[in-house]
Amino acid sequence: MKTRFQDTYQRIASEDAPTEEEIKIALATLAGAWDQVAASFSAAMGDPETRAQLRRAAGSLASALTATVSGLAEDIRSRDDDQPADHRT
Repeated sequence: MKTRFQDTYQRIASEDAPTEEEIKIALATLAGAWDQVAASFSAAMGDPETRAQLRRAAGSLASALTATVSGLAEDIRSRDDDQPADHRT
């Protein structure tokens, strides 16, 4: 038995649904765009300075994530310390 939501979704989807040809064109466009991104990335990684900048950026991101996680852990520990002993898990 269908729900009202399913009926509404199917009605709207059938009215606005792309044709099979439109879906094929969209997928071909996405595949072409992905190929361009991959080719650009591959070319950029051939440059030693670009690789060095990417390593520095990745290191900065890792440091920021580490600081964030450490800060959250400290915040959780301090909250746990503030709770009465009978409410700690």
